[in-house]
Amino acid sequence: MPTIASRAPPAAASGGTNHYRNMNPKTNTLKLMGLMLAPMAGLGMVAGVATPQAEPPGAIAPAPLEQVQSLYPAAFTAIAADCPAPATLSVTTYQNTDGRAYASLYCWEPPAAEGDRVGQWLGHLPLQEGDTPFVMSWRCPQGDQTCAALWPQLLERYPSAIAQAEFYCAVKNGTLFLAARPDAVDLRCGFFATTVWDDNGDGQVDYEDPVSVDVSATLLPWPQE
Repeated sequence: MPTIASRAPPAAASGGTNHYRNMNPKTNTLKLMGLMLAPMAGLGMVAGVATPQAEPPGAIAPAPLEQVQSLYPAAFTAIAADCPAPATLSVTTYQNTDGRAYASLYCWEPPAAEGDRVGQWLGHLPLQEGDTPFVMSWRCPQGDQTCAALWPQLLERYPSAIAQAEFYCAVKNGTLFLAARPDAVDLRCGFFATTVWDDNGDGQVDYEDPVSVDVSATLLPWPQE
């Protein structure tokens, strides 16, 4: 079994909000809500495409959950499963610097007596069909000869599982990397699990507390010699 260096490159920030402040969180209710790929078969399919809402650059506005659900039914179902009642799932839209529209999904706990509430950023999805920059094909780090020899074999044997892992990590705005296990190659996703606060119940994020984590995106059995 080849030796693969276990490395987690820094993940990108969640996007869509710029409210993070260095602060001691009021309450750390951080939940590592990494989605497992088993219930996410077919995430690459885009069905029932809806017309994206026209928003000025940088704008943040409520977006109907139905629009995201129609674009990504399987992904939406998996994300919604990580926000069980009495928590509520909400969506806000934003435009990236390149002008592409995205939806950020949040799971909010019931409001406290004062009206404030805490939640979790669950991921983001593009609001247009065929957004090829959203999911990038993973490549071995430059100079990693062991990975360079192994990765083509994994791609040949497990193209669907790898594509789903790439999509999942894109939803989390994360970075994929390989780790070796005795029985499989672990394709992992490093990202920021972000707790959010809404101080007045207006549905907007007032504070963020991102914490770097990594979770298994998929396990790929070692190729047979």
